[in-house]
Parts: sequence; structure tokens; C-alpha cells
Amino acid sequence: MNQAKLLFIDSKVENYHYLISQVDPQTKTVILQPNQNGIDQISKSLDQFQNVDTVHIISHGAKGILYLGNSLLNLDNIRLYVESIQQWGKSLSAGGEILIYGCQVASGKEGREFVRQLHQLTGANIAASETLTGNVSKGGNWNLEVIFGQLKSALAFTPEVRASYAGVLADIVVDTTDDVVDDSDGVTSLREAIIEANSTPEDDTIQLTAGATYNLTISGSDEDASATGDLDIVAGGGEITVISEGEEQAVIDAGGETGIGDRVFDVLEDAVLQLENVEITGGVVGFVTNVSDSGGGIQNYGTVNISNSTISGNSATFGFGGGGISNGGTANISDSNISGNSAVNAGGISNGGIANISNSTISGNLGSSYAAGIDNRGIANISNSTISGNLGSSYAAGIDNRGIANISNSTISSNSASFGGGI
Repeated sequence: MNQAKLLFIDSKVENYHYLISQVDPQTKTVILQPNQNGIDQISKSLDQFQNVDTVHIISHGAKGILYLGNSLLNLDNIRLYVESIQQWGKSLSAGGEILIYGCQVASGKEGREFVRQLHQLTGANIAASETLTGNVSKGGNWNLEVIFGQLKSALAFTPEVRASYAGVLADIVVDTTDDVVDDSDGVTSLREAIIEANSTPEDDTIQLTAGATYNLTISGSDEDASATGDLDIVAGGGEITVISEGEEQAVIDAGGETGIGDRVFDVLEDAVLQLENVEITGGVVGFVTNVSDSGGGIQNYGTVNISNSTISGNSATFGFGGGGISNGGTANISDSNISGNSAVNAGGISNGGIANISNSTISGNLGSSYAAGIDNRGIANISNSTISGNLGSSYAAGIDNRGIANISNSTISSNSASFGGGI
């Protein structure tokens, strides 16, 4: 099938629906889904076409990196996709072009080399940005400054659309595992990324390195600005996504009782946090640490969405509890593991709000009084999940339900307590 122009747009791009609505009707648009490998999605789509003159790729980027779906493409892994990328070129016409809009993809030696390799593998004329792409007021522009070959195609959007688009095509990339707040050091820590994301009303995605460990070491309490202690997510900062791209989870570690003496995340009322492919560990709260006594790993009074993640090794030593998670807002948990957390009450999850749990495991948590797995005093919707191996010294090792619990297609087994091992 012949198709002159194709545009691939990542669904994580801010207000991507608006950009799609402004594309030339002669251009076929493909939306890259967030839970799939974007490189494979592009390959499968291009396999259906021949003699494509122009391919536009609209996604977030960083120096030498393209973020596509749930994957990234960079110099470190491009060798794994050689055959796929070469196949892209076979779908192009002679002199076919690829325009890459992601912020700073072509920046520096690393970025230029990345674009050069794409040029060699595809045989296409390629243009990419070495600066921020998007809204001028945020330091962006729509210039694709680095070109390999000769470019003839116009940009995907008219000048009017480019002027009206409010976003930029950049994530916040954390490029140090140190816990620092220093604007002059030339790197971005996780804490600095959270502070930056909190400071603007737009949605932000914070990229972590797969398999890396981010130790929180700046202790302190009684402030909600993330400058010390836990990482605060505040209202007005838009939805903040913290994601590790790759197979291994990135680890965010508060250091346990010898660390910062605080939880890992504190999601304040009306704030929204999304965690993808990360492990939260080492959070400690309670009278021992002089930090409010709920939510060792995460305390939530807003909305927290957790997917493909692990909440493990956190503790709440007193009070309402929730060694892993204390939820007073809305918690959506999918494809995740809540394990090895401890509290006086509710070793795994303490829920006083709405908790939607699917395809997840709550196991091996300890409640030294009761409710080792889940203490539900709100609304808990649990589906296709396993609650097992939790230990409560008194009663209700699996679930202590004093609210509304809707449970379907789930397993509750091998929990142990003096009274009510399961529920």
C-alpha cells in the first residue's frame, strides 16, 4: 500500500489530541500506545506501506534518546533494533525522509551520532532537533537543526499550530543518582526533578534509568516542598509521572531507619502521581522518626496510579499504619507487588479512600497488631489479585474489612493470624 506521509505520535505527548486534529488530512496518523514497545509499533505500521516519502515522529526526547511507547531508543540499545530500523528504510521511497521532533535528540556529540546511525541504518534523509521543541515561552522552537542528507519536506504542522501549541516535547531526565539540590552542578537529581515538576501546572514525566538506585539522603521534615526528607507531590503541578524505561525497575530508597527517617512519597490533596516500573523501599514513619505515622512507602491524599512496580521494605511503626501505602484519596494499583512491608496496623495497605487493585500481589507483609495485608475502611475494589503469606499477630492477616470490599477472581490464602487469617 502506498502512503506519501506518515506521522507517529506518542500518546504521552502533552495534548497530543490537539496536534492530531491539526495534521494534514493526507497524512496518516498512528498513535503510539504507552504500554507497548514504540519501536515495534513503528515497525509494524511501516510494514504495511511502501514508497513513503515522509515519516514524522512526534515524541518526547532527550540528548541522544527517543522515548517511544514504553521503550526508548538510544546509542546503547540501537544495535538491538538494527534489523527493525533497516526495515523502516525499505518502506520509504527513494530520497525518503524522517523528521524527528523530540527535544534535544540531536544535541551534542552523542545526539548527533545517534541521528547519524539512524541515517545510516535507514538510508533516509533525517532531520532532528538539538534544542527544545515546542512553545517559545518555555524556551522551545520548531527548528530541526541537525540534518543528514537533503531535506525537502515541510514540517508536520502549520505556523499557526506551532505557535498555539502550549507544550514542549521533553521529559525531565534524571541523570544522577545522588540526592542533591544544586542548580549549578549541571545535572538533575530526582529531588530536583520533583521540585521542577511541582513548579509548573503542566503534566510532567520524569525519566529514571532502568536498574539504577536513587538513594534519598537529605533528611528533614515538616515541609511540603521536597527540599528535604520525602518527595512531596503538590496540587497545581499537573500530573507527575515517574517512570523507568526498560526491563529493570529503578529503585527509590529512603534508607530505612538509618536513612532520611521519612517515607518516600507524600502525595498531597488534589495532587496526582503516577509510578511506572519503579521500586519504592526504605521508607520509615512513626513516633521513632518524628514523621506523621501513616504510609511508610507512600502517603496519599490525592491520586496515585501505580503500575508494574514494587512497594517493599517500608514500615509505619505507629498509629493508622500502612507500612507500604496509606491511602486517603484514590489509589489505582495494577500489575504490582506490595510485599515485605510492616506496620502496627496494615503492613501492606491502609485504605481509607478508594483503592482499585488489579493483577497485583500483596504478600509477606507484617501487621504486629492486625491487618497485615490490607486494612480497608473505605472502598476496595480488588480483581485478579493474590493476597497471601501475610502475618498478623492478632487478627485479619489478609484483609481487615470495615468498609466496602468488592473482590473478584482473586486468591486469599496462606495468611496467618490468631483470629481471621484470611479476612
